[in-house]
Amino acid sequence: MNRRWMGPISLLALLIALNVLSLTDRFLLAAFGTQIVEDLDLSHQQFGLLTGFGFVLFYALAGPVTGLLADRFGASRILTAGIVLWSAMTALTGQAKGFIGMIIPRAFVGVGEATLNPAATSVLSRAFDSQHRAVVLGLYFMGGHIGVALAYQIAGIPSIEWRDVFTWLGIIGIGMAALLVAFARSMPDTLGRPESAERKGSAPSVTELIGELLTHAKRNTTLQLAILGMALLHLIYAEIQFMQIWLVSERGYGPDDASALYGKVYLFTSVPAALLGGALADLMARHPSFNRASFVVAVIVLTLPLVFLFRIAEPGSALFLTGMVASIALFTLPYGAMIAIILDQVPDDIKASTTALTMFTVNVLIIGSATYFLGLASDIFASIDVDEPMSSALLIMDTLLILSLIAFVRLHSKLQASS
Repeated sequence: MNRRWMGPISLLALLIALNVLSLTDRFLLAAFGTQIVEDLDLSHQQFGLLTGFGFVLFYALAGPVTGLLADRFGASRILTAGIVLWSAMTALTGQAKGFIGMIIPRAFVGVGEATLNPAATSVLSRAFDSQHRAVVLGLYFMGGHIGVALAYQIAGIPSIEWRDVFTWLGIIGIGMAALLVAFARSMPDTLGRPESAERKGSAPSVTELIGELLTHAKRNTTLQLAILGMALLHLIYAEIQFMQIWLVSERGYGPDDASALYGKVYLFTSVPAALLGGALADLMARHPSFNRASFVVAVIVLTLPLVFLFRIAEPGSALFLTGMVASIALFTLPYGAMIAIILDQVPDDIKASTTALTMFTVNVLIIGSATYFLGLASDIFASIDVDEPMSSALLIMDTLLILSLIAFVRLHSKLQASS
């Protein structure tokens, strides 16, 4: 292998590993859902708050700040501090005795994890050329998909204690923070300030970065539509938070079996989807009649009908398993393409800030609200004796995913008009 690529590829591998850790930490609550609900005596509404606003509100609010700090001071310092914070709070989560004891450390986990995606996407956009951006970002976000699968796989191990898992993952995170410090010393140009800032002689101030970001956000309608479309597709992410509870309460699986099944299917679907999705999106974008938004449209059209069938199919049937695969592919196949479309709209010196703005929109507009209302709707449907209340709430959310399709069809037209 060309030695020139060794550093960037090693850095990509580390960032993928950090994304694995981040999403494993984040999804352990969902993967151990029934056990934690029983242990802490939680309602579905409270569980929705823990996996929704209790995490994502702080994650979203911290994101724009950490993105600006990464653009201003360099990625490594901000990211190292974030890893240490989220790892310490993950370990503390394992000591929770009730709802309050769980929601406070989860808020700080959100603040810490808010440093990762803005810093990582900015660094990777500078380390690799734009023609391969969807592939590289697809590989990076593949780490997150592996983390989701790993959380469910861990929860599916018989007799494992959820509190111990949180503690050990916190310890592992501290070790990875030390590894990032070593990388920062060997690759200061990539993990430091953006090169454009160096050419200007001094880094832009935070005020200047905010002004540049707001200018792009207000004037670039393509950027606005790309962020909105990605946010709407995250309705499926909100549904994943209740997957184990749904499989146990309305599809007849035991807690361990539900976590093990979903973890296995998620792993074997998301990894090839992430690997292929970015490559297919980049390939489609080279054809004059298509672009990366065209790829996202194709994915939604092919998978969303199967997601509806997944909700009503016989558990364990071929249609049920096919629908489960489709629900995962809907979220994982287009991820690299969606981020690449957004980053293509802005210069290097605000890529971290733009990613942070995107994650703020995704988490506040969709994930926090949708997760809370899924739990609330399920509790309301149960109180009025609706058959399969969780399934009914999920079907409503599936229907809203059509809005994402509309957004990406419009985005395809705008990108074609500007090409």
